[in-house]
Amino acid sequence: MQKHEINEVLNRHGLRPEKRFGQNFLIDTNILEKVVDAAEISVDDLVIEVGPGLGVLTKQLASRAKHVVSIEIDKKLVSILEHELRGFNNISLIQADAMKTDLRQIIEEVRAAHGIKAVKVAANLPYNITTPFICTCLEQELGIERIVVMIQKEAAERFLAKPGTKAYGAATLTTQCFANTKLVATVPPTCFYPPPDVISAITLFDVLPEPQIPINHRAFVFEIIRAAFSTRRKTLVNCLSRDGFTKPQITAALESIGLDANIRGETLSLEQFIQLAGTLH
Repeated sequence: MQKHEINEVLNRHGLRPEKRFGQNFLIDTNILEKVVDAAEISVDDLVIEVGPGLGVLTKQLASRAKHVVSIEIDKKLVSILEHELRGFNNISLIQADAMKTDLRQIIEEVRAAHGIKAVKVAANLPYNITTPFICTCLEQELGIERIVVMIQKEAAERFLAKPGTKAYGAATLTTQCFANTKLVATVPPTCFYPPPDVISAITLFDVLPEPQIPINHRAFVFEIIRAAFSTRRKTLVNCLSRDGFTKPQITAALESIGLDANIRGETLSLEQFIQLAGTLH
């Protein structure tokens, strides 16, 4: 769908793109194909889409998947989508806030009704829910095998960051626990209408068969990680001492795994955080 076609559809319904919902409609078909190809959708798959906009990506997904569940928060857009998607019988359109939607229940119901083989997420994701939505999909262990989303390039850099870099943080480590992350392509603002103020990125999260941190140890490791990044300029000893540990305890734990007492949290890998948490525990 080109810019003039989007304007025609919106004008017909008396609508304009809503900035508060992060509505930037994709108008480049090559980028659409990159998202769908990266998701590796088969005829037995369920695909979850958030923020379908005018349904351009939704149609592409429905042409390959067994069933698509598309979640749209904007009631006004839902009426357009019902018209645009009327030729498809394998799309469930839900008017809801994706962050308040029970994805587990949706997945279970669609699996039971349609004999789904695999569950995937593919979306031009509203930028204002990027990190919480992706982390929710991963942390809840919903049986999702692959997540391919268009997100802000800056957010993609956080998920892909290496220890010691400015972008490295708790979001990096959370996704590393559950998935291998890959940058598929960067996308300029000109591929959207209206064009956003940022460069975008198609980002792939290939979910691991088993998370790197066992569930009975996970909450404690994440507690250590959150504390470590609470004040980036402070040493790990100072950050964790505010979280209930004594400085001698933290220093001894660091030294036992071969780390200096003056080290900062942003230099530790996920494996080192797991070791540190195990020692402190």
